[in-house]
Amino acid sequence: MRTITRIAWFSAVIGVICLILAAVSLIMNTSVIAIDSVNFFRAANSFFLLTIALFIFVDLKLRRRRITYN
Repeated sequence: MRTITRIAWFSAVIGVICLILAAVSLIMNTSVIAIDSVNFFRAANSFFLLTIALFIFVDLKLRRRRITYN
């Protein structure tokens, strides 16, 4: 579980970096590393969706462990 949580946090950080690069692209009115700013937003969206899915997966696994059967 800890590894999946770390992957989720790493994915979130990459998403934030993509958003920062998109903001810099829009402010400077040019592409930073030869990628269109819309592609930065799409990449950030994908990483954030991956983060959400992994955190939901971890939460469901932890809830399943907490259930006790009589």
